Amino acid sequence: MVSSGKRVLSPQAVSLIFRKVEEELKSYRERRLSDDYVYLFLDGFSVTLRRAFKRPYTILFALGVTGEGEKEVIDFKVVSSEKTIPCQSFLQRLSNRGLEGKNLKLIICDGSPGLVEAISWVYPEVKRQDCRL
Repeated sequence: MVSSGKRVLSPQAVSLIFRKVEEELKSYRERRLSDDYVYLFLDGFSVTLRRAFKRPYTILFALGVTGEGEKEVIDFKVVSSEKTIPCQSFLQRLSNRGLEGKNLKLIICDGSPGLVEAISWVYPEVKRQDCRL
């Protein structure tokens, strides 16, 4: 479908696509994680997922870098906000899946209070650096 010069997918098309990738996504988000990362980048950004709700959500995002410089999107999660409890839950889940932080040299985040506090609870021994663009 084309609307105002933009292609728009129907709700049925989106549902069909989602069903096709749902199992792969579930497997990806539940896989055992390596503890080989030396750098962990964390961020959260706001999105509006459905116009009907008219409220933004936050997508928490974790990217790891190994000692060999390989980068990997470790995980992401849609949460209600970037406050401490959702951030802590996200990080604790990473830790429970294998990213214990034994090799982490540095965690880089945007300095949001929720992420900062969550890092101090889940990875208290790892140095943290705030990076704001």
